[in-house]
Amino acid sequence: MIFDYITEFAGYLNDRGYAVTQNKISRFLSLKNEETDFTREAEIIPLMKLCFCRNKEEADSFSDYFYQYIKDYKGFYAREKQRIRKEHQEQIEYSKSQKEKIQKEITGVRQEIEEKRKAVLEEKEMLHIPKTQKNYLKKQEVKFKQYFTKQEKNLLLSLSKDQTELSEDSKKTFQSLRKKLPEKAEKALLSGKMDAFEIYQNIFKILEKAKIQVIYYEKYIEDKIARETKELKNQQIELENKLQRLEREEKRIQVELDSRLFALTRQFTEKSVSKIHRKNFIGGGAVQLLEEILPEFMEKPFKKLDKKEKEYIYQYIRQNIVSFKTRLGRYLNTQERRKIDMGKTIQAACKTGGIPFEVCFAKSKRNRSNLILILDISGSCKVASEMMLGFMYLLKDVFAGGCRVYVFVNSLYDVTEIMETDSIDKAVQSVLQVVPAKGVYSDYNRPLEMLWEKNRKYLKKDSFILFLGDYRNNKNPSGTEWMKNIHARAKKMFFLNTEQAAKWNQGDSIASVYAAFAPMYEIQTPADLIRFISQIR
Repeated sequence: MIFDYITEFAGYLNDRGYAVTQNKISRFLSLKNEETDFTREAEIIPLMKLCFCRNKEEADSFSDYFYQYIKDYKGFYAREKQRIRKEHQEQIEYSKSQKEKIQKEITGVRQEIEEKRKAVLEEKEMLHIPKTQKNYLKKQEVKFKQYFTKQEKNLLLSLSKDQTELSEDSKKTFQSLRKKLPEKAEKALLSGKMDAFEIYQNIFKILEKAKIQVIYYEKYIEDKIARETKELKNQQIELENKLQRLEREEKRIQVELDSRLFALTRQFTEKSVSKIHRKNFIGGGAVQLLEEILPEFMEKPFKKLDKKEKEYIYQYIRQNIVSFKTRLGRYLNTQERRKIDMGKTIQAACKTGGIPFEVCFAKSKRNRSNLILILDISGSCKVASEMMLGFMYLLKDVFAGGCRVYVFVNSLYDVTEIMETDSIDKAVQSVLQVVPAKGVYSDYNRPLEMLWEKNRKYLKKDSFILFLGDYRNNKNPSGTEWMKNIHARAKKMFFLNTEQAAKWNQGDSIASVYAAFAPMYEIQTPADLIRFISQIR
């Protein structure tokens, strides 16, 4: 970002005897309107000389300092960042190779367990039927066709043999027949078919005795499988625990990488910030800088952030709030093209013989912009709204016309006074507790109506209005008539959508209805929100 870059470089110059003030930085940045290509050194160096140098000596040495800065600061920063990434990448690759090795071992152990299980199950299950029962079954063979199905008949005949082997199919038939026999016997008894009743009764007794053997055998099989695979299962558990430890280690490595990169960035920017505090930096305090690289977890969706990550983000906001304020305030106070005051410019140039000369601008009108923030704090938007409230709490004094905050689920609540407390955390949590959200479904129509009907006096020609939500209206009226009036009165309006753009206008989403009035931005992560605030126009 050009503002970060110029501010860092200003600190570097000030440490070498220059006096690059905030006013000079603002003047340099305002020349963006002159269609300067900031990516080309041939254009940016002369422009910097014009704005930053006080005499010929500073102008002559400026280019050397510029390239030395890139070599010393940017070069070291880039190399150190690359070294840290490479070191952590090697750790991650080693961890992944170990995970792959363990995964293969786990697969092998699982296959071995399955093979042993199959081997045990292949053992033949033999039933030992008493000789008297076998003889009875043989004598009744002719009647089986009359009273039983083909599968049931084959089962009973197999029980009459000397060696009775039960397959999986015959075992199913065995269980099914045993369950049906009481009902069959009852029907035969009620209908007076005593011969059939007697056969059903006797067969049931035979199967009940055989059932004891089947149950015993199944228990025997389970116990044998458990014995045969016990050592392998313990080995599997040990490998899975080792795999989990490696996964936790990967996460730790990633957190460490984020932390080291953040520390490197902070170390780099603090060098510049500390130099801006020098007494020759005319114009007051220093401007803190936004990080060039955000930690990777700031790209995570809001709902996946843990408590520690949220605390870090609030810390980040506090640390960079001056930069946010300066950037946003600079835009609010320089929206119109600044006009050069030729008289004052010529008068100032006479003092140095015109080499270099200081560009003087006509005094701009005081900006009276005010901010109106409207947040959907239903379950799907709550975390994003919490982050936005944190930003607005710290940025509200940028707007000379004040800042008003409204929250809603299906009714609008004015929480502006709550945001005036001394504690950001207390303010944010108090706001979130004001609105009943449990069992309540989003309705955008009513809050829009309440904003227009009861709060229109706060909507002014200088108002900046930010809406944040998922724009899922549960098939309620959209309230476009109210939105039309609000948009017509406001100076600028933006819609921030907490859902992926691919999901807009699906189901009960009416994102495109509101996007017809003003730009809509996808705000899925803290990084998205930071980028939006940084680039708000």
